[in-house]
Amino acid sequence: LVVEGRATMRVDGETHELGPGDAVLAPVESDHDLHNTGTTPVRVVVIWGRPSEPVDASQYGTGRAARDASRM
Repeated sequence: LVVEGRATMRVDGETHELGPGDAVLAPVESDHDLHNTGTTPVRVVVIWGRPSEPVDASQYGTGRAARDASRM
């Protein structure tokens, strides 16, 4: 969900131009990326569902970030 700014999101080769209030669903295992296309910062809300398999949180180091990632 874009809160502020402009962005382009690509999901499995399909490109979506986004502005405030726009949202895109990126299904599990889809190839996706988000790029700021505006002249100001883009603020987004990202909502992730629970994965079907445990998450390897070692890439997040230690502490709160790793604990939060392992709960996904």
